[in-house]
Amino acid sequence: IFPAEGKFRVCLTAYNVDSVSTCNDVKCDTVKINPQEDCHALFTAELDTLNPAPNTFFFIYNSTGDADRFLWTFDDGATYDTRNVVHRFQTDGPHEACLAIKKEVHGEIVCSDTLCQTVTTAKYYNIGGHLFAGAFPINNPVSTGDTGVAYLYRIDAGKLIPCGISKFVQYGYYTFPKMLSGSYLIKAALTPWSVHYSKYFPSYYHKTLFWKEANFLNLADSNAYVSDIHLLPVNDSLSGPGVLAGTVQKAYSKNSVEEMPFTQIILYDGQLTPVRFTVSGKSGQFEFDNLPYGTYYLYVEYPGKYSRLTTVWLDSATPVISNLQLEVFNHDVTSVPDVTLITVVAGDLFPNPAINEVNLNIDLAADAPMKFDVRTLTGLSVWSGTRKCMAGSNLITIPVASLKSGLYLLKIIGSDGSPITVKKLVKH
Repeated sequence: IFPAEGKFRVCLTAYNVDSVSTCNDVKCDTVKINPQEDCHALFTAELDTLNPAPNTFFFIYNSTGDADRFLWTFDDGATYDTRNVVHRFQTDGPHEACLAIKKEVHGEIVCSDTLCQTVTTAKYYNIGGHLFAGAFPINNPVSTGDTGVAYLYRIDAGKLIPCGISKFVQYGYYTFPKMLSGSYLIKAALTPWSVHYSKYFPSYYHKTLFWKEANFLNLADSNAYVSDIHLLPVNDSLSGPGVLAGTVQKAYSKNSVEEMPFTQIILYDGQLTPVRFTVSGKSGQFEFDNLPYGTYYLYVEYPGKYSRLTTVWLDSATPVISNLQLEVFNHDVTSVPDVTLITVVAGDLFPNPAINEVNLNIDLAADAPMKFDVRTLTGLSVWSGTRKCMAGSNLITIPVASLKSGLYLLKIIGSDGSPITVKKLVKH
């Protein structure tokens, strides 16, 4: 046994003690003692928060040394011999996880170590609610011939991560069992084979068309069994020879063009009122037909992504537009131009951006009441009012202090209900 690492000189003397026959020899050599191999077992356990199977953990190897043999053992009887492990606990509560490591050289163990840790399973809660189509949930209290579908998204690192789909019929009630605490977005719709599919927009919890305006469900320490969603009704009375068609494309794709299939497109009339919706096909294609002539806006609604209003005009000279390209972005889009539908003498908004109020000069040829409507980019009315305007120049003041910071559209509507102009308003 050598006292430490390093080089040592070792000699062997061989001799014969017989006094009659003498034999004597010495052999010396140098022995090098290398540093002792050292390894320490170490690992961390991280819950897979996006895995639909509850209590699935990543066991991440963080040991020191150059071990080449690994043995994981769990108190539920499972064993693994890989460096890293994914393991799911079937029962709740604390569990023991152990990692044994070693290194062998020519069949000899030169270092080894073992570490055991207690891993406690996470707490899960249930989400559920009714899907209302009108005053009552679908198929409740009587069958409506509809099937509902709910989509669940978890907010993770500022992004919406899909984490569940639930199709349901009975009592119009959807469920998402065993969900981790956190913030969630829920979207619901009727399936295409439902009796009332074309009568209701797909909507978000509690009652909105757009994910940016939806209420997020914060799941903390209890089940959420009354997360009801109210579908907004479609008021489609359009009829005419016009057709709008095109494709939905990713504006953030690495490829030059990449279509987005199964994406919702909302159609607005000239009053910026949502009147119809459709879903893009496998190649991102969509179509709205049976449209009367006039102004329309299109908007792509996709959870976690952004779009902008696309303005089109149908008339007898252009009854069909078939090459529309609607883009979807992975960042907020604010470049919305002012849109003038009918020529009027209207000045620019000032101040713009605005903090408390915004002003507008408008000239009229005769006395007339004018309606002013402030809407979000997705069509939600956040303020409206009517002003009696006199012939000549009028200064209109609109309060905006209560609005959230962002981009809005100000519509000016004539006394006969026809749109006059749409201007961009920035709230600071």
